[in-house]
Amino acid sequence: MKKTVHTRLIALISAALMLFISAAVYPSHAISQNGSLTLICRRGNTILTGMNWRLYHVGKCLGDNYVLDGDFSNYPVLIDKKSADVMNNAAVTLENYAILDNLPYENCGVIDDEGYLTFPNLKSGLYMVSGDVFNIKETFYQPSAALIEINTNTDKSDVDLVVYPKVKYALLSEINMNNTVKKIWNDTKQSHEPLDVEIYKNSELHETVTLNEENNWTYSWKATDYSQWRVKEAAVPADYIVNYQIDNGKYAIENTFTGVEETIVTTIPEPQKLPQTGQLWWPVIVMGSAGIILIIIGIKLKKRSKA
Repeated sequence: MKKTVHTRLIALISAALMLFISAAVYPSHAISQNGSLTLICRRGNTILTGMNWRLYHVGKCLGDNYVLDGDFSNYPVLIDKKSADVMNNAAVTLENYAILDNLPYENCGVIDDEGYLTFPNLKSGLYMVSGDVFNIKETFYQPSAALIEINTNTDKSDVDLVVYPKVKYALLSEINMNNTVKKIWNDTKQSHEPLDVEIYKNSELHETVTLNEENNWTYSWKATDYSQWRVKEAAVPADYIVNYQIDNGKYAIENTFTGVEETIVTTIPEPQKLPQTGQLWWPVIVMGSAGIILIIIGIKLKKRSKA
């Protein structure tokens, strides 16, 4: 009887110990975590209460880099996780597409009275935040788009990120009313086919212009009010990626060639050579002609001497 009780006691202790070990080693795999992203929008003592922001899911992490997916998967935009400049340019370009192509966003909201906006319940992935221009009295605030990775595949319990988005500001009198769009080709080709560029006013198509070599790939226009202007290449050429840059009325569309450059090899035939000595033929012809002339002169001199 005592032996039976002792055996049962050992079994219960062993089972409890195994349960404890299992719970201690594998808790992070048993819990499905979500992340969150909090934006803080303040400039000095100014809180940008009421500024609108949208959150887009644009891609995912694959190996050592990101790849675009979903509604953004077909856009020819360069992504390089290791380059801050490339990621900043990609954010501007993807935001341009998101706004002009009216792509759906993951979430949206406004900055509260304390200067905060939180996007909760986010899965792992690459996200983009995009804000609207905001004005307080005579000052305009222009938020910059940003790409942010949310990674919930971690043993850490805290996967909540806090970000201070970059916000530029300008006085009403400083806003440039003269706008220019410039096409930039980043390749080795000497000429390119003309292309159409769409100009948008407050996200509505305003006009379509053609850029070519004759107009130096440039078009300018003057705004009559403080509307928001954007430009978009109607069709990106094959084997090119696109990069948009915007700076106070100056819009640049840069196309970088990603295909295989064509190389033209010109073969210049060498002069015919003597097979025995390697000497060129033209000296032989010249020397031969000179020999004939000397013989003729010699014959004439001989005749004169006899005379």
